[in-house]
This record gives sequence, C-alpha cells and structure tokens, in this order.
Amino acid sequence: MRNYECKTKKILLILSISCALLILNGATIHADIGRNSRTNYSFFRSLNAGNTVTLTSNTASQTGAIFASETLNLNFDFDLSFAVNLGNQPDGGEGIAFILHNDRRGRNATGDGGECLGVYQCSSTGTFIENSLALEFDTHYNNTDIHDFGVSDISVNNTVNSSKTGHIAITIPSKKTTNHYNVQFSPTNILADGKTRTVNVRWNAQTKQLIYTVEGFGQQIHSLSDYQSIFNGDNVYWGFSGATSSKTNTQSVSMIKTPTQNPTLNAYTSADNGATWSQNLSLNPSNSFTVKLDVRLPQSDNNPVITIPTHNALELLNASSNDTSVSLSSNKQSVSLGPLSAGRLVTVLLTYRVKSSVNNGILSYSLGSGTSNNIMISAQDLYALTYDANGGSNQPIEPNQFVSGALVSIKPPGQMTHGNLTFTGWNTRADGSGTSYMPGAQISLNTPTTLYAQWSAQTAKLTIYWNHPNSETDVSTFNLNKAQTITLQSFLQKLEGSTLTHFNTAKDGSGTEYRLSDQLRIIQDTTLYAQWTQRHLITITFDPGMHGKLASLPTYELYSGETLTQIPNVDVIDESVVFKGWAYEDRLLDLNTYQFTQDTTLNAVYTIGGLSLSVGESHANLLTNQLISVTFDCGEHGTIEYETFLYPKDHLLTSRPYVTPHEGYAFIGWFIDDTPIDVETYRVQEPIVLVAKYDTTSQNSDQSINNDLIHIQNSQTTQQIAMKVLVILVAAALLIFAIRTDILHSKKHKKGA
Repeated sequence: MRNYECKTKKILLILSISCALLILNGATIHADIGRNSRTNYSFFRSLNAGNTVTLTSNTASQTGAIFASETLNLNFDFDLSFAVNLGNQPDGGEGIAFILHNDRRGRNATGDGGECLGVYQCSSTGTFIENSLALEFDTHYNNTDIHDFGVSDISVNNTVNSSKTGHIAITIPSKKTTNHYNVQFSPTNILADGKTRTVNVRWNAQTKQLIYTVEGFGQQIHSLSDYQSIFNGDNVYWGFSGATSSKTNTQSVSMIKTPTQNPTLNAYTSADNGATWSQNLSLNPSNSFTVKLDVRLPQSDNNPVITIPTHNALELLNASSNDTSVSLSSNKQSVSLGPLSAGRLVTVLLTYRVKSSVNNGILSYSLGSGTSNNIMISAQDLYALTYDANGGSNQPIEPNQFVSGALVSIKPPGQMTHGNLTFTGWNTRADGSGTSYMPGAQISLNTPTTLYAQWSAQTAKLTIYWNHPNSETDVSTFNLNKAQTITLQSFLQKLEGSTLTHFNTAKDGSGTEYRLSDQLRIIQDTTLYAQWTQRHLITITFDPGMHGKLASLPTYELYSGETLTQIPNVDVIDESVVFKGWAYEDRLLDLNTYQFTQDTTLNAVYTIGGLSLSVGESHANLLTNQLISVTFDCGEHGTIEYETFLYPKDHLLTSRPYVTPHEGYAFIGWFIDDTPIDVETYRVQEPIVLVAKYDTTSQNSDQSINNDLIHIQNSQTTQQIAMKVLVILVAAALLIFAIRTDILHSKKHKKGA
C-alpha cells in the first residue's frame, strides 16, 4: 500500500441517487466511485444475504465502504458469513477489511484510502475509523512499519513480499496502526488469485471471543475481554471497506448470512424463596415456587412482551419486577414490560402455585425471536420431619412435609421439658449415636426423618477405690447424674480368694458402711472404699434322690460367698414325677442368687399330682405302696412353701416343709391337736394334719409376763367375788329355810286350835 498526498480535485464521476439506493437482492452494488484516495465514499444501505457489493473496481485510487443500518450488541452472540473476491492480480492492491466500530460518525465513518484500506489513517491530515476493530485482507505488502508492523519479521516479509501472498490479520485502527494480531499467510494460497473465499465470523458474548475462519486458512480466535476499552460501548456498526492505490484489483464482498441477534431469556426456578435457583424442580400439591426470567434485548423495544406457557397443574399468581414495569394479561399467558434499552438486563419474577398432582413436563418462555431454556418439572414424594421428646413432653411439631433434598431449618425445643434435665440438642437416634443437630441448623430430607431430643443433667462423680492388691485397677471413676439412685451390687468385683462384702466411706472401714444391696442416691461427689473378706473353697453336692438322675457331675467347687454359675439338669425317672428344685434343710433355694458359705448338700425336690414327694422316697414304693397325705398347717404366725406331702405307709417324715416364722415368733415344732410329735421318729399310718406351734420372742415374752400378772390379778378379783356370792347364797338359803319352818309351825298351831 502507498501513502498518497491529499490533492484537491473535482470529483469526475458521481453515483446517481437511484443507484445508491438500489436494494434488490442478487444485484451487484458498486461502491468504488472515488478515483482519488483523498475522497472516500461510503455506500449506505442494509447488507442483505445474497447481495454482492463491489468495494473497488480494477482502477487506481479507489475507496469504498458499506455498513449495515442496524448495530450489533456485544452482550449477545452473533454470527455471519460472507464471500470475498480480492481480484486476480497477486501483486494488486490494496485489500479490504471487515470492520466493527462505534465511531461517532456512525455509518458515515471512513478512513484513508490506498494502503489504509479505508479504515486506517495514512497522513497527518487524514482520518481513521475510531473505536473499531478490523479483520484485514491485505493483498499488497508495503514494507512500512506503520501499517505492516505485525508482519515485519524478515522471514515473513520475504515470503509475503516475494511470493505476493498477502496476509490476513486483526488490527485496532488508530492514527498509527502498528500491531497486527492473528497473522495468517500462505506461500501457496495467494489472496488475490481470482478465487472467491468464504469467511465465517462468530462472536461469543459469554467468553468475549471473536472466532473466524477464512476458507483455505485455519480457524482463529481473538479474545476481546476488554472490548469496552476498544469500542467505548456495547453497540457496534458492522460492514466493509476497501481501497486501491497504484496497485489495483476488483474487490467485492457477497453476503451469505447476515447476523441476527435474539433476545436472551434465561429461566430459573426456586422453591425456597430464591435461596437457590435451578432449572429443575420437583413439585407436589400445595407447593409454591418462583420462576426468574433474566431478560436482555439486543435492540431497544418500547413494549417487549414475554409469552408464558400454560400448565394444567399450575396457577400463575402474579408477575413482578424491580427493574421495569410489569403487566400480566388477563388470561395470564403473557407479560408486558416497560421500555427496555438495548443490552439492559432486567429480571422478572413469576410466582406459581401447584393446584393438582404434577406430572413430568417443561416450562419454556419466549420473547420475540428469543426462547428461554426449558425448566424441567416433575413430581416427587413428600417427606415428614418429626420431633420426639425422647422421654420428655411437649415436643415441637412440624406441620409441613418436604420434597426430597429440601433443606429444613430445625426447630428449637420450645415448651418441651424432661423433669430437671437440660435439653442439649437433637439426634437422629434416641441414644445419641446418630447425627446431631442444633436448633436453627438445616437438615436435608431424603427420607422421612425423626429427630430425638437429647437431655443431660448436672453430674456428680462417684470414685471407688478397690482397696485390694489383686485388683486390676486401683480406682474407678463414674460420672453420674445428680440425684441418680444406684445399686452398689452393680459395681461388684470378684477377686480370687476374696469376697467384696460392702463399701465404706473410709479406707479402714471406720466410716459409713453401705451394703451391696443398698441403694445410694448420688447428690454430690462421693468416694467409696471396697471392703473385702478372705474366701475359701467349698464343695456343693447335688443329691437327686430316687426320683431322678443327674446329667452332669454332682459336685462343684466355688469360693465362699459366691453363687453357682452352673446348675446340673435333672432327668426324672417317670413322667408322672416333676422336678421342682433344689432344697437345703427342707428349704427350696434360688440358686441364681443364693450365696454359699460352707460345704452344702442339696436335695432334689419333686412333685406328683401337684403334691410334694419326700426327699429320697423310692419310686418303686410309689408304684406299689399306698400313698398317705400329710398336711402341714403353718398357722397365722409363719409361712411354708408346700402344705401337703405324700408318704408311703409307715414311712418317716423325711421330707417336710421349712417354716419361716413371722417377726416376733419362733417356730417350736409340729403338733397333732395339742400333742407335740417327734418328726424324726414319727411314722405315717393314716392321713393327718400337723399344726405348727410358735413361741414369742423376748418382746412378746415381756408382754406375756405382763399379761400373766394381769391374769393373776384378775384371778384374785374373781375369787373375792366368788366368796361374796357364796356368802350371799348361804344367807339366802338360811333365810328361805327359816321362812319355811315358820310357815309349817303356823299351820300346826291352827290345826291344833
């Protein structure tokens, strides 16, 4: 390209107005009227697909330009394609440029001609298109740093210059355009070879990248993250310019696809008042949710209208916006917005209510030629959140149910109480082994969930010193709830050769004593010392008698003070006999709890027909001899376990019940009527009833003495009364006798007279 000095000339030829306004599709439109590069002409009209625009003819000093009537908004994507033909003279000039600009002259913007291609400035008195970017197709290398700086590398220069290839590059026009970006050239692909090449240009508004491909050359990506600093705004004109110098070519552009920009309409939905936005939503009856529409227009519009889809299960309640006026149509199928300028982002909120069961479906909105993304809606089960007081009362109630994945705020305890215990939080398990939550935290519900209240009390420490050289640990510490009642038996420890008998508050046993069976209420930190006695081995013998046999060995050894850990099984000889248990000294024992202190022989006890059998009684005798029942009557001052025993005739009372006398009485023996019997020698001859007799203890004996004294006094008084009665009776008898004698004497006297 060459720089020509400006000359004042009269324009030799002017385009007619009718030619300038020609807009027929498929027509060839010439914009190459200027012969002097100082005089630049732009052909103004809309660029339509199918139109071919000749920017320069094969004549020296031609400049032509054409820009679309509508701008592009860089907040929106666009793509376009065109074909370029740069002539058939490889060394011809000068080339063309695809231009995006925001020059204050608008569609009238031009730059210098010749090597400046109608976009750059070549002289101090010339001009360039301001706030612009150019994709240049430069067919002639001018070897000047001013306009070909980007290809000044020696190897590039030689190739471009000697091969007459031309080059393609991105430039930012200015008074001195020096930087070329994304430079492309090919020794075998000469730009001015008479071929028509397709060019595709695409703008990605999100990544702010200009992506283009020239047929025969690879794809290029040019980032414009700071496009505001280049264009000084969002809206740009687009079009082409071209120029010749002394180097000429016929250079033309044919539009294949003109750029279109649709409104952006991004739809989001939320069921939690906008805390989270999504494009998928699961719904159930009684739910309400919000759809957010982010609206941006590529061109200004005084009355944009959003078309709203309908859904049988949904009711649109209202539409609102903080950015513009909103009017919902009466049929609720469209929303009219107030005037919107190009590129301005506004948000519209639509509130819905679910009025019936929801099936899977989509919501898609439209605005002019723009369509929103789809919002997927589907049905989903509802899950309940239940609060359990876990032993307390007045737990909070959650009346709502929630969809899967919903975040639910956990309620405080409110009026819930549990005695004197303190609420410490919630847990998914009653014993606190699950996941813990505090009031106000959020829980994600993916299944019906119950939260259990957790309680704690003020604690007191129980310290036990085991006070024994063989103990595995010297001291044990337990943290217990204050006012908790414990049984010391639960802290029982067994050591070989010793028996834990009780606890004491002093190590030497001089303090307060607590037996193992005692219950201790912990109201403060407490220290106890274990108290031991030496133990010795004892032998327990089991005698099954004649009615059964043992399935295992009859003898066991254990330490004194211990309970049996093994109890032999008894196999009865006949099914009519039932094993009842083991007795010691005619007393049935609970072998699970009984503590043995000496060698002991236990006798088996059996029943037949609900009646107890004598210990050791021969089974053969039971089958051959007549059984005689002996009933033991313990009376009101004692208790026995069995009242009736069966014995063969002439049999000793070898089995008899153990009598437990009541407090204040002592069992003295068995009696028939008032006659005591010797149970060791008495032989059964016939059914009898034996009656228990008791003696009183010392307290009752004292009372008995008092009663005897009273009885003696009462006896003396009775004797005195009897004597008096006798005297009266004798006196009465003498009186009657005297009266009778007197009467008889009177009768004799009268008769004698």
